[in-house]
Amino acid sequence: YQRRVHGGLISSALEIKLENRNYTHPATQLCPRNADWYHFWMNGFELTTRLFCFIDNIELRLVKSPTGEVCCADKPGVSMRPADFGGINGSASLGTWKQGIPFPLYRSIFEALIAKGYVAGATLRVATYDWRKHGDVCWQKEYFPRLKELIETTSAMAGRPVDLLAHSMGCQVIHQFLAHSTLFWKKRYIRKLVGLGCSWAGTAQLMWNFIAGPTKGFVPLFLSHLAASGATQTWPSILALAPHQMAPLYVWGKTVIVSNKATEKNYTADQIDTLLTDVTVRPPEYWKPYWINIRKQVSPFLAPQVPVVNIFITDVSTDLGVEFYDANFTGSFKVIQQSEGDGDVNRVSMEAPPASWAKRGWPVEQIPLQLGGVEHVTMLWSPKIIELVLQKLSG
Repeated sequence: YQRRVHGGLISSALEIKLENRNYTHPATQLCPRNADWYHFWMNGFELTTRLFCFIDNIELRLVKSPTGEVCCADKPGVSMRPADFGGINGSASLGTWKQGIPFPLYRSIFEALIAKGYVAGATLRVATYDWRKHGDVCWQKEYFPRLKELIETTSAMAGRPVDLLAHSMGCQVIHQFLAHSTLFWKKRYIRKLVGLGCSWAGTAQLMWNFIAGPTKGFVPLFLSHLAASGATQTWPSILALAPHQMAPLYVWGKTVIVSNKATEKNYTADQIDTLLTDVTVRPPEYWKPYWINIRKQVSPFLAPQVPVVNIFITDVSTDLGVEFYDANFTGSFKVIQQSEGDGDVNRVSMEAPPASWAKRGWPVEQIPLQLGGVEHVTMLWSPKIIELVLQKLSG
C-alpha cells in the first residue's frame, strides 16, 4: 500500500521569500528586505544571529478574503511555503548543517519504510504544510484541495486506497480533512489512518505556550514572553490545539487548566475564551475569528469514518494545570496538576475521541503503551513504535 504522512506542529520545514520587506521594530532595521526562496524553519542562523528578523517574519496578520471572511496571511513582503510537498525532504529532517538545524524528525520511520521497499516521493509521500495556519478557514480552502489531489494521485499510482500516517497536530489536520470529506470518497481512497500521539482534543500545555510563548527550560520565561508570545499568538494553530471539550462528552470536565493567584481566577476548558480575553497581548478581534472558526471546524466528536489505529504513550507525567502569580500573566508560573500522557499531550485527548467513535460503530484500535520514558517526540525514534507502525501499515 502507498503511504501518505502528515506531521504535527513545527514538523514541516518552511521556506521564505522576501520582496521589498519593510520592518518597523528598531531591532529589525538590519534585516534583509529582499531574498529569493531559502530555508527558514529550522535555520540556525535565523534563530541566533537574526532572531528578531525571524520573529518578525514568522508572525501572521489578519486580512479579509474576497468573500468577507477574516483570515490570516503572511506580512507584506513575506511569502512562506512548506518545503518539498509530496516528497520526504521537508519532514525527514527540519534542516541541514548548511541551512538549518539537522533535527531528524521522521527520518527513522522513513528509513524503516524505505528498507521495506517504499520509494520516497512515489509510494512514500509527505503532505508538508504551513503549520502556523491550521484552523484558518482560508488556509483550509487552499490546502485541503492540494491534500486531496495528493491522496488521489498516490492512490492512482498504486491502484488501491492509501494508508495515512499522522503524528501530533497532524492527526487534527487529517481528522478535520476526513470529517469534511464524503464517505464515498473516503471508501475509495483511504484504507486506514494510523495516528501517533494524536492531540485529537487539544493539549493543556498549549494554553500556557500561548500565554508566555515557548516555555522550554533553557529559555528564560521573561525572554520567551517578550520575544515570542507576540508571534505565536498570531498563529491559529496554537488555538486549534487548545483543549476541546468535545461536546456532548466534555472529556476535560471541570479540570482547571490555568489559574491566576493574583486575581483568584480559575479557567477550565469551558472558559478558554475568557482566558484568551484576559491574557492575549492582542485585541479580541485578532484571535476571535480564529477561535470561532476552530470551534466550528475542528470538532473531535465527529468520526473520521475510516479505520483508525490509535497509538499513544501513557506513562509520562504530563502537565495538566498551571498557576500564574501575577495578574498580567507575565511572570513565572508553577505546575499545579499533572496527568498521564506522553509529556506533551494528555491521555484524555489521545484516547477519548477515538473511544467515542468506536462506541458509534466505527473501527478503532486503541494501543496505549508504557515504554519507560519514551515521550511525544522521541516516540518517532523508538524501535518499538517503528516496528508497530510497520506492522499496522502492512496488515
